[in-house]
Amino acid sequence: MNFKYLLASLLFTIGQLSMAQNYNGKVLDGQNNSPLPEAHVTAQNGKATYTDADGNFQLSIPEKGTTVAISYMGYKTIQQFISPSDTVNQFLMEEEPFEVNGVMVTGNAKIIPYLPQ
Repeated sequence: MNFKYLLASLLFTIGQLSMAQNYNGKVLDGQNNSPLPEAHVTAQNGKATYTDADGNFQLSIPEKGTTVAISYMGYKTIQQFISPSDTVNQFLMEEEPFEVNGVMVTGNAKIIPYLPQ
């Protein structure tokens, strides 16, 4: 009985993997074309990955394609529809500076012994 469940799940997994395609991309800074390591790449189908030190990523997407969101701190998020391709596609990200208004650091004198009481 357990063998039937194992066989059914194996066939389902093989079917899902056969419909998925690998997509290769590269995330670069739009001004100087330098790679952006550790950029977060999320597909609409729930798959996600990060870029490597050279800005490259590989993602498994459906044959019909999907929308991806690429984000990196200090840059505008890119949302783009992609479809399976044999070439490495490049994504150029634009800077989007943000301002930090202020930071307040507080402590509790009762639990931090080096603060004067």
